[in-house]
Amino acid sequence: MATRAGQKPLAVAAVDDAAALMIAAYRFEFALHASDADRAEFGGFFLDYPPEREGQFLEAFARNSPPVRQKRWCRMTTGQAVIDQMTGKAGVSFVAEVKKIEGERALVMMNWWSDPDLAAGALIGLERQDGQWQVTGYQPIWVR
Repeated sequence: MATRAGQKPLAVAAVDDAAALMIAAYRFEFALHASDADRAEFGGFFLDYPPEREGQFLEAFARNSPPVRQKRWCRMTTGQAVIDQMTGKAGVSFVAEVKKIEGERALVMMNWWSDPDLAAGALIGLERQDGQWQVTGYQPIWVR
């Protein structure tokens, strides 16, 4: 599983399976957006997650670059571009949805967008290995 320096994979025992799956999927997707150009361009990555889990999600991504915040900290322009309310820079909105958990395997649908011409969705396969959810497959579903 791809993580940033200093980040450890999230142990399943720390949160329920659905939250642990979403965090693992977000971490994997963020690694795909980790170029220096992305870090310079985007003011933040904005997540849609259960409000009652905010502390766990913010802790899981505390050292992420660009910073990770809840979706309420971005706004959409009339053309549907994502804007970071704190910096005024472009942002990226991510939405992960757990589609299936069957024993030690799961599927998560990941969608992201930054503007009407830059967005994608993928199906992410995960397996529980040594008590942690690990990404084992990634299938792009749509891109624009």
